[in-house]
Amino acid sequence: MVVKNNILLITDNEDIANDITNKLVLLRNSDGISISNIENLKKTLLNSTFSIVIFHAIEDIDFNIKTINTIKTIKP
Repeated sequence: MVVKNNILLITDNEDIANDITNKLVLLRNSDGISISNIENLKKTLLNSTFSIVIFHAIEDIDFNIKTINTIKTIKP
């Protein structure tokens, strides 16, 4: 049985998304990476299952905390 791990990368920066996905070289063929921007985050979380969430934070601490709380509320 193959266990599939889905990773969600949340970022509005396309360069960061490319850098991170290129560095995740140890993924198995059965693993997958999805990328979402902040605008589509709720829809993405509601419509998919993820084992790991990576959030590329910005300098606005209040916004970061709000985003993390949204993630925790939708996917406890």
